[in-house]
Amino acid sequence: MVSKVDDRTRYLFKSALQEVLTSSTLTCNRHPERPAEALCAECEKLFCWACMAFDTTSQNLVCSNCAGILDRRTRHRRLIRFARNPALYIFLIVTISLAAYLNGVGRQSPASLQQEDQDSPWFRQRAPRLWLQAAYRAKERARYLESQGDIRGKEHWAKLAARSFANAKECWKGGEPEFDVAGGEALMVARSGPLEDGYRKLVSLAGVIPESHPSYLPYVFHRANLAWETRHKAEAVKDWTTILKKTAGADAFMSASDMIGDIVDLFSGGMHQATVILQVRQVCETLVVDREMREAVEQAVREYGLKPQLPGDVAATLDDPQGSSGTVRGTSTTQNGILIRHFEEAE
Repeated sequence: MVSKVDDRTRYLFKSALQEVLTSSTLTCNRHPERPAEALCAECEKLFCWACMAFDTTSQNLVCSNCAGILDRRTRHRRLIRFARNPALYIFLIVTISLAAYLNGVGRQSPASLQQEDQDSPWFRQRAPRLWLQAAYRAKERARYLESQGDIRGKEHWAKLAARSFANAKECWKGGEPEFDVAGGEALMVARSGPLEDGYRKLVSLAGVIPESHPSYLPYVFHRANLAWETRHKAEAVKDWTTILKKTAGADAFMSASDMIGDIVDLFSGGMHQATVILQVRQVCETLVVDREMREAVEQAVREYGLKPQLPGDVAATLDDPQGSSGTVRGTSTTQNGILIRHFEEAE
């Protein structure tokens, strides 16, 4: 680095060269009309003070030409030191890798995964589980935005969740989770826009889901709630009656652990398969305990004064209002089941 010569430095050098510069024939190498006043430490030529500069690195007086050369040399050395820094290469590798990953390099698309999954059992197929992960995240985001009062944002993310459910359903077509995912898609359709669309989506599944299927009662439960909210009250009462009939007696007190045990027994092929189906049903909101559904329906019947509209044998099975737990009617799933961890436990 070079800088202009100050007065003190000029005086010292001028004094030191006073004896040498006594002849009038010694002139500036660049300006012949000017007397020479200093010697360049690099090229060892004489120059006037206007042509000189002070190099702070070597602590010497140099001419302007040599000062430029020294500046370039210093910058070159700094560049070499910077290029030898390992942190630079680590940063470049991380940046390039991240950019490549975000652009799809090294990641398989759901379509390619679906082709590879053709010979795999449904619970080991990766493509539909990836779609279900996306649906779960979008669904949770929609729920958060709804709690913040952002209705447009909620509807946008609910649409993304419905689309992901639809893709998962297509991958699992003919598999055990197909009916559960179809129900989850219908619920997200209802939350992404007019409730009537979601209700019609659920109604379209009537006759498709077998009554013996574990997700049948949760499906009827969600359909009844949407029917009431969309003013299809007769259909809602009909579905609630079905739930009260099927959950009467000891079944009404089925615990979450009993439900999980039944499903594990049903899928005797292995715990892996049972774990995946439980995760699927929690994401799709079809893991609803019979007792919770019955309590919610009983409260709705009492709240809306629907008991006279129920068949006599069903009305007789209703609990005493004083013994009711006061559960608010809704579509919440049990939170004591299998915890969703983006399906990593089942890998």
